[in-house]
Parts: sequence; C-alpha cells; structure tokens
Amino acid sequence: MPHDDVLCRHRLRLFALADELGDVRAAIKGGAEEGVIAITAGTWRRRCAARSSADTKLGAVASAGRPPRRPHVTIGLSCGVRLAWNKERREMPGWFGYAKCGSAGPPPDPAYSRVTNAERFRPLHSAMLETVDRLENDFDVERIEGYGLEAELEQGLDPARPHVRLNPRNHDSAPIVVVFSTFPGLHVRFGRWYGELFPSCGCDACDEPAEGEIERLHEMVDDVVAGRFCEAIRRPLISFRGIGWRETKFWSPVGIRAQRSRIDGLRARDMAGGRRRLDLNWKPWCRRRTIS
Repeated sequence: MPHDDVLCRHRLRLFALADELGDVRAAIKGGAEEGVIAITAGTWRRRCAARSSADTKLGAVASAGRPPRRPHVTIGLSCGVRLAWNKERREMPGWFGYAKCGSAGPPPDPAYSRVTNAERFRPLHSAMLETVDRLENDFDVERIEGYGLEAELEQGLDPARPHVRLNPRNHDSAPIVVVFSTFPGLHVRFGRWYGELFPSCGCDACDEPAEGEIERLHEMVDDVVAGRFCEAIRRPLISFRGIGWRETKFWSPVGIRAQRSRIDGLRARDMAGGRRRLDLNWKPWCRRRTIS
C-alpha cells in the first residue's frame, strides 16, 4: 500500500475515535492558539515526516482558531499514536507536531536506540516512594512489599528494590502496584490490568524530561485515588477475527486520557470471566480514620 494511503487510513481512524470525544473534535475543528496535534512513538515520528500536503493542511488547522474547550486531552491507541494539545507540549522535547511537518525533520534513527544520561530519571524512585508513604498514611490501604508480586510487570525489567502493592480495603477501589527498575524507572499497574511505564520510553529521540514524567505519575495516581478511573473489556457479538477490546480512561477537571487496545478474543473472554462485557468503574479510596 502506498505510504500516503497508510497515513490517510490511520488519520481516518484517529478522527473516527475523536468523534466519540466531542471535546477532541471541537478543539481540532476550532484549532487553537494553544493547540497542536502531536504524534509520539518512534516509528510514527518517521512516518509523520512524509511532508504530504494533507499533513501540512492539517497542521495549519491545528494551529489557528479559538482555544479548545479542554486544556489537555489525550487519546492513547495500541499503535502508539496520541492526539494532544497543550501549549507546554508544543515546546516539550520529544514531541513532533503536525504543524511542524515540512520544516523540521524527525530525530535520526540511531537516537531511537540510544539512551543518554538515564540517571536523570532516578528521581522517579524517590517521588514514587514519597507518594506511597503519603497514600499509606492518608488512606485506608494495606501496603505489601516484596519480589514476585506481579510477574507480568517484571518481564524485561531488572528490579532495583522490592515491589510495592497498595490494596485499598474497600475492594471497589483500584489497587496500585509499583515495580522499581534499575533503568532507573517505574512500571506501575493501576487497577486490574492497566500498566504504565515511567518514563514511557527513555530513548534520546523521545527525550522525556524527568519533571514531566513525575508530573504525569502524580496526575494518574491522583485520578485513581479520586475514583476518576475505569477499565472495561469488550467482546463483539460477531467477530470473524476473534478479537476483543481493552479500554481504559482517566479523567480530571483539566483533561481526559483514554486508551483502547485490541486483544486476543480468548484472552478477552478469560479477563471478562466469560462475559461479553465487563466494566470496572473504580470508586474513590477511603480515607484513614483518625482517632481523636
């Protein structure tokens, strides 16, 4: 399939999903002085540099008009594509905006397999431990530490210290499990299935700032603790490919982070306990009672 056709097909898929989030579509149509459509993840940076006329037009739409209704909305997809707008994102290292297509090329290929100064992410460990101590002190949770708590989270990682699991005593609230890697970084599981890496990559091309990753970590933890987090498993009634869908959403007063990824149909059936649809709408964590 021609290169431009591949780009066009994925753009159509992105905007079809964007229709389901009215604020996303409104912000793109209205554009924004503070708006930019950005694509992250290595291969998508290189594809984005095709400099097609469609990309140039799309960049122009995203960079003009009125402000978006929400300051920050992100759609996460299994293919690694994100739509985001936020004035700060435009200048953040590692983000490649559609509006820059034709004037700025992607990072060189070697940058995607090179990591310089990984130690800049060391503060993620101390930030997470401080957060865990705070949550244990303020909320009614059980703290468990040890190795082997989550074998799936440990895959491909060299643990730097015992893992930490926070189990709310209210079973309707989402647990948090943290694996500390020697990279240094974190692999965190929120709820039953959703896992997130901090940093999300760490290569020189992505060039995530440590401060930005700590902020992202705190935002996601705060959403989970406040009950602004849900997960779902979907299995189509009729599926010729035997597929299922795993969906996740975080939300807050300033934005939405949603993800939908395709999974094997048999795995989806096992995860959903044989049902075609399973929704986990996690409740807020209960605060620890103080004895006066």
